[in-house]
Amino acid sequence: MKPLIFVNFKAYENAFGKKGEEVAKAIEKVVKKFKVKVFLMVPNTEIYRLSKKTKLPIFSQGVDAIDYGAHTGHIPLEAVKEAGAYGILLNHSENRINLKEIKFIVEKSKKLKLKSLVCVENVKEGKAVAKINPDFIALEEKSLISSGKSISEEKPELIKDFVKEVKKVNKKTILLCGAGISTKKDVVAALKLGTKGVLLASAVMKANNPGKAIEELIK
Repeated sequence: MKPLIFVNFKAYENAFGKKGEEVAKAIEKVVKKFKVKVFLMVPNTEIYRLSKKTKLPIFSQGVDAIDYGAHTGHIPLEAVKEAGAYGILLNHSENRINLKEIKFIVEKSKKLKLKSLVCVENVKEGKAVAKINPDFIALEEKSLISSGKSISEEKPELIKDFVKEVKKVNKKTILLCGAGISTKKDVVAALKLGTKGVLLASAVMKANNPGKAIEELIK
């Protein structure tokens, strides 16, 4: 089975403007070559630009749990959809929100026909989020993010437990994992442990050649 690949641009320098376009186009070439499913998670400022420059599905890196109104400096879900987003990333360890906010945004995303991916840090949180029924739940071990040490190699039992316990609550939501995934071996291990795909970030975005980096992970 080919994995689902989510590339988080974070706020790296090459996530923005022309550099962001170059990364997206390099990834798109790999997608066409290997026929894999890759999603780009980009800063909200780049959604419109990249949705016009690539056919890859674009996820917003986060929105606020609000409706339209007097909310200076905040971004409602409708805004990222209007900009061209296909989905929304929520509760990443670098941008945590509470369960009430997750529920509000996930339920609204369904009404707006946007996909939702919620990150969790442990099995307990995964089970709680599963009850909200997002499209994807990704287990990310905070201590391993950007560490170069893969969650699938360092904590395989955690992934096994996560898959087993979350499936007891919700069999439909697609389960993923992330944190330190940087090699083909890491991706293969994640799939063997029961997930359907992985979240990548620094392994691609900090590489000298992001396109080549992702090709090495999936070819």
